[in-house]
Amino acid sequence: MRQKKIFLFLILAGGGLGLTFTSAPADAGVRSSGGGKAVVCRTQGNVESVELLDLFEARTVRGLTLSEPMGSFEDEYVEYVRRINVIATKNTPNGASVRSRQATLAHLRETFARFVVYSRPGTILPDTGDAGTTARIPEGCALEQAAVYDDRIHELTLDPALWLAMDEKNRAALVAHEESYFGLRKAGDRTSENVRRIVGALFSTNPLPSFAFEPGSGSFLCFANSVQNPGLGATFSLRSDPDSFGSTTLRFSRLSGRDTLIPVTLDVPVALRVESLKPVVADDIPGSPAAGAITRVSMVVSDLSADFAQELPLADGVFNGHTVLLTYRTGTPLRLQHLDERKKVLSDTQISACFAR
Repeated sequence: MRQKKIFLFLILAGGGLGLTFTSAPADAGVRSSGGGKAVVCRTQGNVESVELLDLFEARTVRGLTLSEPMGSFEDEYVEYVRRINVIATKNTPNGASVRSRQATLAHLRETFARFVVYSRPGTILPDTGDAGTTARIPEGCALEQAAVYDDRIHELTLDPALWLAMDEKNRAALVAHEESYFGLRKAGDRTSENVRRIVGALFSTNPLPSFAFEPGSGSFLCFANSVQNPGLGATFSLRSDPDSFGSTTLRFSRLSGRDTLIPVTLDVPVALRVESLKPVVADDIPGSPAAGAITRVSMVVSDLSADFAQELPLADGVFNGHTVLLTYRTGTPLRLQHLDERKKVLSDTQISACFAR
């Protein structure tokens, strides 16, 4: 049965943004690819409070202080986008394009008009089963499904009672959760643990993360291209100990095509000498995985003492249990292979450029 349209205009506090929802018919099942959960407290069946799990865990597990209420759903969402832009501007060589408030709200309206459906009152959304490990829920409260996203048809179903009971910050955080989680699922996430950590940090007073090292520390901003898929590249800051027997730290802002939003660290027990990397067209490198493919530049190691290949654990970010097989050998490209906890290769990249910072 085709969905029939009804129009429910929610005039949200302070902003007056009219949002159009599509209501699914009662007999239409909700198919799940992922979704947001909320901590719901009830008294005699009546909803007393609703807090997105992302924000609840930020407060109770990670000790973060949520930002002060901004008064409207639109203001909360615009501030979230602004913080994303600040992170991107800090960690790209030429900055990032900053979307205006007007353009941000236009995007928000289009998102709701095209992708959001509103379940019938009294319908309980199915548990998506993707929460992973969660915080302990207080007595008298329960973890309930506030939204379900269907990746196949790009449709977000909201629970009307929970949505209306949320304050403006929680509504904006739920939208941020769904937007970010869609991308993380495409990149391989099977639970919402990572996106909850990211959203909680972005809606808190926590200082925005910087992936760069301190100015004057001799660090570099580096880019790596995937040898199989151009969309699975990596971006990271690199700083080596000047001692020849030193070490190197990499901070990823992007890995396997995924923006981390929280720094992901790789500690390498040898000094990677960026000055020894020489640009070579990949097709000219004997045995290169990119040979014969799309022409691209790789940075080949000229350091005659380089002879390192080791699988190293990622730390401090959204790739819990993942590793990187790093190869730094004379005459070959500096290579990073990203493996998940089951040792599946998520991306195989070669350094293409590094810029002093």
